[in-house]
Amino acid sequence: MAVLQAHQQNTGQEWSILLERIAFQGFVFTMLFPIKINIPFLGLLLVSIVINKRFGHIWQTLRSNTVFIAILLYYTTLVFSLLYSDDVISGLKNLETKLAMLLLPCLLSAIPGIEKEKKLILINFILGVMAVSIYSIISTIIVYRIDFSDWSYFSWVLPETINLNSSQYSIFIVCALFFLIAEQIEKGLLNNIVAFILGLYLVGFLAFMSSRLALILFVLMTLGYFLVTLLKTKDKNKKKVLFLFSGVMIFMTIGSILFIPYLNDRMLQLVNGLGQDPRSFIFRAGFEILKDNLFFGVGIGDIQNSLNEQYQRLSFQEGILNKFNAHNDWLASLLGAGLPGIISLTFVYYSYFKSALSTKNILAFAFPVFFLLASQTEAILNRHKGVLLFMFLISVTCINPIFKKESNA
Repeated sequence: MAVLQAHQQNTGQEWSILLERIAFQGFVFTMLFPIKINIPFLGLLLVSIVINKRFGHIWQTLRSNTVFIAILLYYTTLVFSLLYSDDVISGLKNLETKLAMLLLPCLLSAIPGIEKEKKLILINFILGVMAVSIYSIISTIIVYRIDFSDWSYFSWVLPETINLNSSQYSIFIVCALFFLIAEQIEKGLLNNIVAFILGLYLVGFLAFMSSRLALILFVLMTLGYFLVTLLKTKDKNKKKVLFLFSGVMIFMTIGSILFIPYLNDRMLQLVNGLGQDPRSFIFRAGFEILKDNLFFGVGIGDIQNSLNEQYQRLSFQEGILNKFNAHNDWLASLLGAGLPGIISLTFVYYSYFKSALSTKNILAFAFPVFFLLASQTEAILNRHKGVLLFMFLISVTCINPIFKKESNA
């Protein structure tokens, strides 16, 4: 009888652990999918954590983790700013969007042995991004049709299928590409031909999105990785793969900028100055608000209303119609919570950099650099998908790391 009970208990544990793994890998694969598809996997993960009684493990992992403490401090400053917001409903919605900053580290820290599944995690992420891009193209052809004479069409219509703008969509594609290039060179993530074709496809889709920042960051990050790896590796085969992947991807990106008319025009606007770029009006509006609200901001619930008032004053019709957000995480933090907000966000990045640097792993360190630069022209933490990606990468880098230390880096 005792043996039978023990066998049943072991079987139950095996099934609960399997559920945990399916839920986690399902979340990774569907991270870019619509929220109604992605969230159920987090729900399954929570159920598996309850079944496996991992709350003690979560506490032990997070209580002394400086990155999570910094995130908790940042979120607390935003909650405090709600107390002096006039629009409490908007403030609560903003906090709900950022709730994954607390929930995701708790859920992902509960999974033991995650570093052993690094290859599957990265492949699932890459394939998930590719699957959404294919869905975007097919649904656009069916619903909107495609006008190949107008390349700007892609930048505006393709992201609509998943309710995400092109800039945030492009950030996922860049992360998938960098995972693909770095891990293919280091570990042989996929068959070389398969990885090469997949990389070309993702670079082409990135060009469709026409996000200047994403393209520039992709080229800079790939060049940086190329140079660092070239200096430290003595493996000739690895150098060949490095030249093939990095060289072709960068060449294709630069070629896209030169030969896609809409993308070329957007890059020329960047070279000639941003006087008429929407962001210049957004930043002017933000700075006007800060003149009287620098120390504590206007409150997390009143950021958008305050920006809209300034757009009216500046006669910025595009901003009024589209209700443009701050397009900068630092500006958004200042507007919402003032100096406490930007100081606590700085602490988040400082702890993120410090923890990533301690791994001595190029890929682990590349992502805080990427997000720091991307956050200058995008409010990544203002959208659910941006928060998910940011916190996923923090979790697998600094909280439950999948990247091992490299003694020769």
